[in-house]
Amino acid sequence: MNSSLRFIRASIVFAPLVLLLGCACPKVYKQASDSTPPTITWKVTNKATSAVQTFTGNGSFTAKWGERYAVKMTAADSGGVNEASLVSSTGWQCKSGNVAKNAGPGLESPDVEKHDVWPSGQVCSEIVKFRDLDFSFSCQSGYQFSSGSAVLTGEGKNFYGGVTKAKLTITVTP
Repeated sequence: MNSSLRFIRASIVFAPLVLLLGCACPKVYKQASDSTPPTITWKVTNKATSAVQTFTGNGSFTAKWGERYAVKMTAADSGGVNEASLVSSTGWQCKSGNVAKNAGPGLESPDVEKHDVWPSGQVCSEIVKFRDLDFSFSCQSGYQFSSGSAVLTGEGKNFYGGVTKAKLTITVTP
């Protein structure tokens, strides 16, 4: 079989899959107005134990050094979500006797996703962002981990100027 025929067959098989993945948000028809801002929810999964914690709006919990988590932030609005962003900051401290050395906090660039109105008049009713967290913070030789933290800030915007911000704060202990 020649290469152009293989390409055409592959395109026929994979094009619908690409379109489906590109349209993976739940959709609603855009409303004429929307007086309520989006809600932010956090689903936090411990990768070792599969234990799940869920928070709506701001949330906090304590983790132990070395634990790893998968975080799913969802910005949802029954009238449609136009934009969602997620940014995280981490920092930790290591000690040797009475001497402490800090790492961070380091702030990453925001992960922003925007969706406009589809030609059908539909909009996404939620936008989902993901973040993996690894609390295996390293210390210089002779120092031991003493404390750490991570703060994730999520934001959701609807099509009518409604904005919600929420923070997920994790305190990391030895």
